[in-house]
Amino acid sequence: MGLGGNIIVFPVAGSPPTDPDPIARLAVAAFERHGLLLPDTASACVTPKPWIGRFAEHREKGILAPTEYALYLVQPERVTLAMRELVWILDVDQEGKQVPIELPYVEFSVITRKLPIINGYDGRTLCTTWATIDFGYEDVRLDEEIHRIRNERHPVLKSLAEVFSSPVSWDVFVG
Repeated sequence: MGLGGNIIVFPVAGSPPTDPDPIARLAVAAFERHGLLLPDTASACVTPKPWIGRFAEHREKGILAPTEYALYLVQPERVTLAMRELVWILDVDQEGKQVPIELPYVEFSVITRKLPIINGYDGRTLCTTWATIDFGYEDVRLDEEIHRIRNERHPVLKSLAEVFSSPVSWDVFVG
Protein backbone atom coordinates (compact mmCIF):
# COMPACT_ATOMS: atom_id res chain seq x y z
CA MET A 1 0.00 0.00 0.00
CA GLY A 2 1.37 3.45 -0.92
CA LEU A 3 1.22 6.77 0.81
CA GLY A 4 -2.10 8.40 1.56
CA GLY A 5 -3.00 12.02 2.00
CA ASN A 6 -5.56 14.45 3.35
CA ILE A 7 -6.31 17.91 2.00
CA ILE A 8 -6.05 20.60 4.66
CA VAL A 9 -7.55 24.09 4.33
CA PHE A 10 -6.37 26.57 6.97
CA PRO A 11 -6.24 30.29 7.83
CA VAL A 12 -2.81 31.76 7.13
CA ALA A 13 -3.18 34.61 9.63
CA GLY A 14 -5.82 35.90 11.99
CA SER A 15 -6.10 35.51 15.73
CA PRO A 16 -7.09 32.28 17.45
CA PRO A 17 -10.38 32.57 19.33
CA THR A 18 -10.73 32.32 23.09
CA ASP A 19 -13.78 30.09 22.49
CA PRO A 20 -13.16 27.81 19.48
CA ASP A 21 -16.61 26.18 19.33
CA PRO A 22 -18.55 29.02 17.65
CA ILE A 23 -15.86 29.43 14.98
CA ALA A 24 -15.83 25.69 14.22
CA ARG A 25 -19.62 25.67 13.87
CA LEU A 26 -19.53 28.79 11.66
CA ALA A 27 -17.04 27.03 9.38
CA VAL A 28 -19.37 24.01 9.11
CA ALA A 29 -22.30 26.37 8.47
CA ALA A 30 -20.34 28.02 5.61
CA PHE A 31 -20.19 24.64 3.87
CA GLU A 32 -23.94 24.23 4.45
CA ARG A 33 -24.74 27.65 2.96
CA HIS A 34 -22.85 26.75 -0.20
CA GLY A 35 -24.70 23.43 -0.48
CA LEU A 36 -21.61 21.27 0.16
CA LEU A 37 -23.09 19.72 3.31
CA LEU A 38 -26.67 18.79 4.13
CA PRO A 39 -28.75 21.34 6.06
CA ASP A 40 -28.40 21.22 9.87
CA THR A 41 -24.98 19.59 9.71
CA ALA A 42 -23.56 22.29 12.00
CA SER A 43 -26.10 21.45 14.69
CA ALA A 44 -25.67 17.69 14.16
CA CYS A 45 -21.84 17.64 14.25
CA VAL A 46 -20.23 14.73 16.02
CA THR A 47 -17.38 15.31 18.43
CA PRO A 48 -15.09 12.33 17.95
CA LYS A 49 -12.82 10.76 20.54
CA PRO A 50 -10.06 13.15 21.66
CA TRP A 51 -7.23 11.16 20.09
CA ILE A 52 -8.63 11.84 16.62
CA GLY A 53 -8.13 15.00 14.64
CA ARG A 54 -5.49 17.23 13.14
CA PHE A 55 -4.31 18.53 16.53
CA ALA A 56 -4.52 15.15 18.34
CA GLU A 57 -0.79 14.97 18.98
CA HIS A 58 -0.89 18.31 20.76
CA ARG A 59 -3.85 17.15 22.90
CA GLU A 60 -2.12 13.87 23.76
CA LYS A 61 1.01 15.75 24.90
CA GLY A 62 -1.08 18.03 27.12
CA ILE A 63 -0.32 21.11 25.01
CA LEU A 64 -4.07 21.60 24.43
CA ALA A 65 -6.65 21.15 27.17
CA PRO A 66 -10.17 19.96 26.25
CA THR A 67 -11.50 23.52 26.62
CA GLU A 68 -8.91 24.82 24.13
CA TYR A 69 -10.23 23.11 21.02
CA ALA A 70 -13.38 22.33 19.09
CA LEU A 71 -13.34 19.32 16.82
CA TYR A 72 -16.24 18.18 14.64
CA LEU A 73 -16.25 15.24 12.28
CA VAL A 74 -18.73 15.25 9.40
CA GLN A 75 -19.54 11.79 8.09
CA PRO A 76 -19.58 11.25 4.29
CA GLU A 77 -23.35 10.74 4.29
CA ARG A 78 -23.73 14.47 5.16
CA VAL A 79 -21.60 15.49 2.15
CA THR A 80 -23.52 16.51 -0.98
CA LEU A 81 -22.57 15.93 -4.61
CA ALA A 82 -21.83 19.67 -4.88
CA MET A 83 -18.70 19.02 -2.78
CA ARG A 84 -17.06 17.67 -5.95
CA GLU A 85 -16.71 21.30 -7.11
CA LEU A 86 -14.20 21.73 -4.27
CA VAL A 87 -12.64 18.30 -3.67
CA TRP A 88 -12.76 14.75 -5.02
CA ILE A 89 -15.57 12.59 -3.69
CA LEU A 90 -15.94 8.82 -3.84
CA ASP A 91 -19.46 8.04 -4.98
CA VAL A 92 -18.96 5.09 -7.35
CA ASP A 93 -18.12 1.46 -6.67
CA GLN A 94 -15.36 -0.59 -8.31
CA GLU A 95 -17.59 -1.20 -11.34
CA GLY A 96 -18.30 2.52 -11.78
CA LYS A 97 -21.89 2.32 -10.47
CA GLN A 98 -23.28 5.24 -8.47
CA VAL A 99 -23.32 4.61 -4.70
CA PRO A 100 -23.86 6.86 -1.68
CA ILE A 101 -20.88 9.11 -0.97
CA GLU A 102 -18.22 7.14 0.91
CA LEU A 103 -15.41 9.73 1.08
CA PRO A 104 -14.28 12.26 2.18
CA TYR A 105 -14.78 12.59 5.90
CA VAL A 106 -14.63 16.29 6.70
CA GLU A 107 -13.10 17.36 9.98
CA PHE A 108 -13.33 20.88 11.38
CA SER A 109 -10.77 21.78 14.06
CA VAL A 110 -10.33 25.12 15.79
CA ILE A 111 -7.93 25.75 18.68
CA THR A 112 -7.08 28.68 20.94
CA ARG A 113 -3.46 29.13 19.80
CA LYS A 114 -1.34 28.75 16.70
CA LEU A 115 0.45 25.41 16.42
CA PRO A 116 2.44 23.76 13.65
CA ILE A 117 1.03 21.06 11.40
CA ILE A 118 3.89 18.69 10.62
CA ASN A 119 3.72 16.48 7.54
CA GLY A 120 3.75 12.82 8.56
CA TYR A 121 5.84 11.71 5.60
CA ASP A 122 8.82 14.04 5.57
CA GLY A 123 8.56 16.11 8.76
CA ARG A 124 8.01 19.34 6.81
CA THR A 125 5.97 22.04 8.56
CA LEU A 126 2.89 22.47 6.37
CA CYS A 127 1.72 25.52 8.27
CA THR A 128 1.37 27.08 11.68
CA THR A 129 -2.27 27.73 12.25
CA TRP A 130 -5.18 27.69 14.67
CA ALA A 131 -7.85 26.05 12.49
CA THR A 132 -8.12 23.37 9.83
CA ILE A 133 -10.72 21.82 7.58
CA ASP A 134 -9.42 18.37 6.78
CA PHE A 135 -10.74 16.26 3.92
CA GLY A 136 -9.90 12.67 4.86
CA TYR A 137 -9.58 9.89 2.32
CA GLU A 138 -8.68 6.91 4.53
CA ASP A 139 -6.66 4.41 2.49
CA VAL A 140 -6.83 6.16 -0.90
CA ARG A 141 -3.32 6.27 -2.34
CA LEU A 142 -1.75 9.68 -2.77
CA ASP A 143 -2.79 11.04 -6.16
CA GLU A 144 -2.46 14.62 -7.41
CA GLU A 145 -5.88 14.41 -9.10
CA ILE A 146 -7.54 13.39 -5.83
CA HIS A 147 -5.54 15.26 -3.22
CA ARG A 148 -6.04 18.85 -4.28
CA ILE A 149 -8.54 21.69 -4.18
CA ARG A 150 -10.35 21.52 -7.50
CA ASN A 151 -11.50 25.13 -7.57
CA GLU A 152 -9.41 27.65 -5.65
CA ARG A 153 -12.02 30.32 -6.40
CA HIS A 154 -14.91 28.35 -4.90
CA PRO A 155 -17.11 30.74 -2.89
CA VAL A 156 -16.84 28.60 0.26
CA LEU A 157 -13.16 29.55 0.50
CA LYS A 158 -14.13 33.23 0.58
CA SER A 159 -16.71 32.44 3.25
CA LEU A 160 -14.07 30.62 5.30
CA ALA A 161 -11.78 33.64 4.99
CA GLU A 162 -14.60 35.71 6.49
CA VAL A 163 -15.24 33.20 9.30
CA PHE A 164 -11.52 33.11 10.16
CA SER A 165 -10.86 36.82 9.46
CA SER A 166 -7.91 35.61 7.43
CA PRO A 167 -7.04 34.47 3.93
CA VAL A 168 -7.07 30.69 3.64
CA SER A 169 -4.66 28.35 1.94
CA TRP A 170 -4.40 24.61 1.49
CA ASP A 171 -1.86 21.82 1.42
CA VAL A 172 -1.79 18.04 1.46
CA PHE A 173 -0.84 16.18 4.61
CA VAL A 174 1.00 13.04 3.53
CA GLY A 175 1.33 10.16 5.92
